[in-house]
Amino acid sequence: MIALALRTALTATERTAARSPEIGVVWTGPDAEGPLVRPTAKVMAEMLREVKSGGEVLLVGYSITAVDTTKQIFELLGEATARHAAVKVILHKDEEAKNRAQLLAGWDVTRPKPTIYTWEPQGTELAPYIKMHAKVLVVDRMSVLVTSANLSHHGLAENIEVGLRVRGPQASAIAERFQHLIAAGVLQEWGEE
Repeated sequence: MIALALRTALTATERTAARSPEIGVVWTGPDAEGPLVRPTAKVMAEMLREVKSGGEVLLVGYSITAVDTTKQIFELLGEATARHAAVKVILHKDEEAKNRAQLLAGWDVTRPKPTIYTWEPQGTELAPYIKMHAKVLVVDRMSVLVTSANLSHHGLAENIEVGLRVRGPQASAIAERFQHLIAAGVLQEWGEE
């Protein structure tokens, strides 16, 4: 009886742990390798290396720059497309379309391009002040990084930025929310202008 009770308790504990998210703190700035945190750029690279063949990547950003600091991230995104992963990038539509241009400038032309989306708020006098300001990376709907860091040199190397990497059902919920906005036409594909 005692052995059965212990096995039942262990099984229940394992099931609870399997449903519970695993959460880690991600950091950019001084002492980025310090206690209890991991550097933002390293975590992003680790996540992108984990993309499954035929999987999916969702990258949402406010500001992107193609510089040495972001080169590895662009390369890993390209490698994901080469493994037939669907890569969707949602960007703030800045004046002169610099974000889109920077993404494509850092992209390996031998790799399939990502699908790029943007948001253009309409119907309000406040539209010019409303931004796509989220910074999110979702891999295979299993892992998500929500961060204050832009995909830029300063966001990945210089600023003080903080985020959380979550392995769990929250990743799928975030990906599904953005997919809903695409399906509803709120986010629209950002082609060449």
